[in-house]
Amino acid sequence: MNKNEFFSQLKIHLQKLPKDEQEAAIADYEEHFEHGLFKGRTEEEIAHSLGNPKKIARELVTEYHLEHAEQNSSYTSITRAVLTSLGLGFLNLVFVLAPFIAIVVVIISLYAVSLAFVLSPLSIIVTLFSGDSWQSVLLLGFITLILLGIGLVLGAWNTYFSKKFINWFARYLKSNQRIIRGERK
Repeated sequence: MNKNEFFSQLKIHLQKLPKDEQEAAIADYEEHFEHGLFKGRTEEEIAHSLGNPKKIARELVTEYHLEHAEQNSSYTSITRAVLTSLGLGFLNLVFVLAPFIAIVVVIISLYAVSLAFVLSPLSIIVTLFSGDSWQSVLLLGFITLILLGIGLVLGAWNTYFSKKFINWFARYLKSNQRIIRGERK
């Protein structure tokens, strides 16, 4: 594979990145070719030593999504980072997808419990129309106020935990990617 073939394949697979990121990656690999040619190597040798352009592009796209997820702290960006990391290897299916799904299910469950507790005061309205005694309405009122408080605190805590999870998981994905590449730290 010569320089033109390498760059045409690289450009095709980098289309998922923003233009400025594509240009930076291409400029970086242009520099590799210039340096190699200066040292007397052929284009084919340089392309072979750099590796498969599709794999390079996949790693660059994953790295971009990981950095984006770490900066944005949103479920969309972390999900995109998880999905692109899955493309790096089969083991990521176990070490990335399984913990991600487990923690997301816990977070969603906590939000559901929080919402149920916050909506519990609506049960007072049902009790008022059911003809129960004022003592049971009063007792239910105190219980729902306690549940409302717990629901609000749980919702706030869950929101805080969700943001921390997104940041932590982005760092986890980066370290996972370094392990796949064989880097130390």
